[in-house]
Amino acid sequence: MSYKNHLIYPIVVEKAEDGGIGMYFPDFPGTAILSTDLTDGIRRAKEMLANLALELEEQGRQLPTPSDPENIELLESSDRIVFVEIYLPPYRNESLNKAVTKN
Repeated sequence: MSYKNHLIYPIVVEKAEDGGIGMYFPDFPGTAILSTDLTDGIRRAKEMLANLALELEEQGRQLPTPSDPENIELLESSDRIVFVEIYLPPYRNESLNKAVTKN
């Protein structure tokens, strides 16, 4: 099975009552990111997306097709869709180079 190196997925950004933001990937149910600002949230979203993609690759499963923004339901008028883009080879290399402790 061949996997893509370059991924772009939509993420929904919601304003939180405390002034922070919440984010989730509609294509990956159960994902949630809480952050104080958009810059930190995007950084965390990239890490999450890379980890999700690598996990699915390890399991031999296909990544979901990114949703068309027109098909994503926003619950609040202040919710927004932004796109998270990652290039997977550096994340794959990092995963391969992690130290393994041997007994």
